[in-house]
Amino acid sequence: MFRLLVWLVLFPFCLQAAEPPFPTVVGSGTAVEGDVLSLNGQVVKLWGVDAPDLGQTCRDKRGQDYDCATQAKNMLQQLVGQNQIICYIRGKDSHGQQVGTCGINDLDLAALQVRSGWAMAYQDLSPQYVELEALAQSRFRGLWSGTAEAPWQWRSRQLKKP
Repeated sequence: MFRLLVWLVLFPFCLQAAEPPFPTVVGSGTAVEGDVLSLNGQVVKLWGVDAPDLGQTCRDKRGQDYDCATQAKNMLQQLVGQNQIICYIRGKDSHGQQVGTCGINDLDLAALQVRSGWAMAYQDLSPQYVELEALAQSRFRGLWSGTAEAPWQWRSRQLKKP
């Protein structure tokens, strides 16, 4: 299990050839949301994961509502800190937003967010982070310390509101 987790976290950054397979963005950045970075003026959504959206609340283990979107954003910002980030841009999502695999010090930020429990594996896109999500759930980390609606379900409900 440990080898698999290490592989999932490190794999995207083990492929650093002379010419990267995807366009890259490198520099300092900040967390915009729990799964979105602003890097040198470019906005990049972390590929393969989904974090709570602005306005989304979750419940802690005592049943109290809290702003889980801000918590997820704060965790991503802690990970980013003052480090240099590298993002491999994989393309654009259905809303036209750049999507990429981003990391610091050869560590995949999406994997770290999922492992800490502040983002969910977006299984419709990739199974890459499913085992890390199961680990976070089993250890009651982040969102899993209480109850949280999957961000894609929350967005769908918001669109249906009058």
